[in-house]
Amino acid sequence: MHIPERHFPARFLGPGRGQLHPCRLKALRQSTRHMAHDLVPNAGIFLDKIQECGPIDLDQTAVFGGAGDAMCTAIGAGAVEEGDAQLCLGTSGYVTITTAKRFTGRQGVFSLQSADPDKLLLIAESETVGACLVWAARALYCAEPQAETFERMDREVASVEPGSGNLIFTPWLYGERCPIPDESLRGGFINLSASHSRAQMARAIYEGTAYNFHWILDLLQEKFGFDCNPLRVIGGGAKGLPWLEIVADITGRTLVSAANPREASAYGAALIAAVGLGIHPSIAATKQIVPVTHTVDPDSSHQAVYGRLYSAFRQIYPALRGLYHELNREKVIR
Repeated sequence: MHIPERHFPARFLGPGRGQLHPCRLKALRQSTRHMAHDLVPNAGIFLDKIQECGPIDLDQTAVFGGAGDAMCTAIGAGAVEEGDAQLCLGTSGYVTITTAKRFTGRQGVFSLQSADPDKLLLIAESETVGACLVWAARALYCAEPQAETFERMDREVASVEPGSGNLIFTPWLYGERCPIPDESLRGGFINLSASHSRAQMARAIYEGTAYNFHWILDLLQEKFGFDCNPLRVIGGGAKGLPWLEIVADITGRTLVSAANPREASAYGAALIAAVGLGIHPSIAATKQIVPVTHTVDPDSSHQAVYGRLYSAFRQIYPALRGLYHELNREKVIR
């Protein structure tokens, strides 16, 4: 893990600090929050070579440690207090939970140091989420995946009854990380008939990603004790209301959409700098200034149909696991 001279983000290193070696490598060990000196040589990294890039005179420039994309989006979404959860609907997607607790990873769930030095991020990532919609734009709509195409898909999806005529889509186009870490998995339509329309197939894709997130949320609740309700949602998918409504209905969670969801990572990075400058006293204190545009509550009238289809979705992997392994044992992902 690469981090700057100070171990944690939001630590002010200037002005007037004189000399700094910003290119030093730090491999952070979560248990001690110090450099893991024993791991760095095993990676073939020589610190004496890296340090040659300094020193740099900071003069009056404020310098702050940054953070990775998931860490920054958590701040940009306002998911910064104990137990706060965010949902990213991007090309891939993930659920993160901000917590001071350390967990042993399982079923593709793992933890990383968050941008807050006192917190970790518990992360559960799904390999293909928005990527499924990109595939649908090209394969079903013969169009490039751009704004007008997705708006057209949203309109057609909104016109279809929940459940898509009992059609189920598995969103594992590149294998999966969580809730089933298995690179041999593939996507597909289950129960497709000649009577299904393109609009139903498109809605089944939206619903399939939501079933997968339902499975992830079940895992986070059963194995780690987090309910993840509400979910603060970011990413390009957060701009499409039909998708948000489907995710809320299937998962049973309230979705809180942050303003400018596609820029949540950049917004979070700016808030890290604001904490470093003393504008805000802590990372947790930034939650109150993160704007929220709208909230989507689950529609209980759809619970019966989605409950039945989610149960069927959970049966697909154990039923087809052997076939996936047979077909894809020697194939390279992507």
